[in-house]
Parts: sequence; C-alpha cells; structure tokens
Amino acid sequence: GVDPRTANVGLWRDDGLLGQVAQSEHLPLRLPLSERAFDVICAFSSFLHTSAKATELALTTLRRHISPAGLCIVATRPVKYWKVAAGAGEQRYDTDEMMMRHRHDGYAFLPSNPPLIVDGASILGNTSIAPDWIVLHLPFWRVIRYDRGIEPMLAIVVMVPQ
Repeated sequence: GVDPRTANVGLWRDDGLLGQVAQSEHLPLRLPLSERAFDVICAFSSFLHTSAKATELALTTLRRHISPAGLCIVATRPVKYWKVAAGAGEQRYDTDEMMMRHRHDGYAFLPSNPPLIVDGASILGNTSIAPDWIVLHLPFWRVIRYDRGIEPMLAIVVMVPQ
C-alpha cells in the first residue's frame, strides 16, 4: 500500500495491513517500495481525487514499476458523477461546467477547499476521467477495458503497458 498522506499510512499500519506499506510523495517520481516490477497495480480511489498534473505524473511513475505483462487497474469517475455529487451538496460548483469540461477535455477537476497546493498547483479535489484522456495523454499505457465499477459513480479502467 502506498499513499502520500501520513494519516492513511499510519492507519494501515495500526490496523495490521499485511504486506509493505509506504508513504510516497504527493507528486511521485518513483514508488517508495522497491525498484522491482509489479504484475498487478491497483489504485482504487487515488484517481478520483487528483489533478491532471498529479494523475499524469502518478501514472507515468506506475508505468515504470509494472512488469511488461502487468495489469494496472484504476478507479475513475464517469461524467455523470458531477450531477449526482451536486445533489449531495458536498461542495458547490457549476454542474454543467464540470460536465462540459469532462466531455470536452476528457478530464474535469474541482480543487478541494481548502486546496492542497504542491509545486504551486492544486493537486487534490474531485475528478472525473474519460478513458480517451488516458489514451491521448499517456501513450505508454493501452486501455484494454473500461467498465462500470462496483458502485454507479465509479468506472474501472484496466491498462497494460504499451
């Protein structure tokens, strides 16, 4: 398990999570575990909350740590997330604008309040990502599957190294 937040890493350790647990940088250039390649990398909620810059950097770093035949499985949010989340009232935003960003750019990001600023940019918030965005921005990954997740506001993207 890898996370940039000290509190999460501490909880995993306190709860006795089996395996290696390590804290990463918020904008990681490498994983803090080892230089070995992994056969499977799974990121359940990481990419639900990252800016485009943070997402690109993290997926670039994960690519360097996956075996040639490995699978990278990440959870993302579909465009409809913005309409449903607006109804929950967690944070105020223009639903139509966020959905338009997602449809136009393949990526929509709403910074957290207060924002988490790293290297002069907000990197944490709420995000939706279309699989085409990954294809266009990260050509070293090949998306082999895009499917609805275990809940309606999740989408699962399965990638292999290219």
